[in-house]
Amino acid sequence: MNGRMLWIALVLIAATVMTAAGGTAPLSAIDPASGGSRTVALDGRLTHVVFFATWCPPCMGELAALRDLEARWEPDGYRLVLVAIDRREDEARLARFIAEELPPGLVLFDRGGALQKRFRIDTVPGHVLLGAGGAELFRASSLDEGVAAAVVQRLGSR
Repeated sequence: MNGRMLWIALVLIAATVMTAAGGTAPLSAIDPASGGSRTVALDGRLTHVVFFATWCPPCMGELAALRDLEARWEPDGYRLVLVAIDRREDEARLARFIAEELPPGLVLFDRGGALQKRFRIDTVPGHVLLGAGGAELFRASSLDEGVAAAVVQRLGSR
């Protein structure tokens, strides 16, 4: 294998590994408000991805704290994306949830579970903080497991 082919092979392997672990691929799912596809570029902003379900009491119990986190840190580059898992959910139920609950952040529906698989989420709620290029910075199974502290660490204290 010549040097150029080795370099190409290494780049492809690195891209595959990064994508498998969250990597640089954008977040793509269904926008339940419109029914269309929605893509969120991982542009370097601190992106807090929360996997949830409307039928999950702990998930619904975190909404007020997530709203506060977003209100406090959004001006500093924090972005909240709520991803509804594909278990006992559909676009109509999520559209009603959005209209009635006015949840914080952007709500997406992971029909088919591609994002859930990509981020290796097996329970809800599930929290993943992503940095530049989609690099995983922090992971927790509840908001109480230090998510706010991890946000403060990355965005500074106020």
